Amino acid sequence: MADAHLQRHRKTLVSFIEKNPNATRSDVMQNLLGTYDFLITRDKAWFQATVPMVVRKGTTMRSRRYDPKELDESLASRLRETAAKMLNTDHKPKQVTETALLRRHGALGRYSAKRVDFPSTARALLEVVESADQFLLRKVTWAIRELISAEEEITFDNLRRKANIAPPRLRPHLVKIRCLVSDLGGTVSKKSKLSE
Repeated sequence: MADAHLQRHRKTLVSFIEKNPNATRSDVMQNLLGTYDFLITRDKAWFQATVPMVVRKGTTMRSRRYDPKELDESLASRLRETAAKMLNTDHKPKQVTETALLRRHGALGRYSAKRVDFPSTARALLEVVESADQFLLRKVTWAIRELISAEEEITFDNLRRKANIAPPRLRPHLVKIRCLVSDLGGTVSKKSKLSE
């Protein structure tokens, strides 16, 4: 009995394929649902050999998904927005780096693999990425504001702890730091290295 069912479904499928030589597995499923279910469950190897999987040629889904120039311009715009938010935060600063920005937008691998396809993104990164010294001064500015708002003494040690910067990195910038404290309306403690 099972053999008779198998032969009947095979015959139905072969007849359908003869009438529709370009039929796909989806076509079989839509037009011969009972036969499809029976053969997939009981004679899968024969079914797959008889109705091979269609490999579509031409553009892939991935290549239709985006236009490279549009992707580049969109990414450049989003990187600028993210950098602006990072630079204007009231929270403890994080350095605006190429890696941080690209990773945040899920584009690090794609950009690293084909930089030539991203000229607008490359220009945007050159505009917004911070150098180590720029970031240091932004961290110091944030720390000075925090100390002023907490009404704490502004000393070299308080400042370096708040900003989490090692003394050797901070020392070359003492003159600039004094100016920043003054510009932000703070006063340096008289016993601090900053007042020298």
